[in-house]
Amino acid sequence: CICFLDLFERPAMQAVTWALSDAAKRRILVEEKVQAFNLYQTKERAAGRSRRSKKQSKAVRASTGGERSETPPAAALKVPAAKQHPAAIAKREAEREAAQEARQAERQARLEAAAAAAKHEAAEAAARAEAANVEAEA
Repeated sequence: CICFLDLFERPAMQAVTWALSDAAKRRILVEEKVQAFNLYQTKERAAGRSRRSKKQSKAVRASTGGERSETPPAAALKVPAAKQHPAAIAKREAEREAAQEARQAERQARLEAAAAAAKHEAAEAAARAEAANVEAEA
């Protein structure tokens, strides 16, 4: 019954492997998007740009003479990039690049792990199919 395996099992296992790896990749991408959004929200809060309550808005309006201010006080105190020290800018760039490389390495590791898991599952399915085939012959 080798012809049966050649005609049906191998392409089916390949399709299963591809489907599993695609699903794993999609799941990883979704997780990355969620992490990025959470990181963005955390940075926004740290910068003082989180949404204000009504009381806070009223207090700010009262202090600015009744005008609605779109920029919160923390953002107004930020030093413009042109006046920042070049070393500080370079350090921030280096930190950003290192974080990006770390994220890429982590993503690659997760993709490889997902591919290995899919391969393992496909091998198990092939072994089960082989066992069923042997049983059917006996």
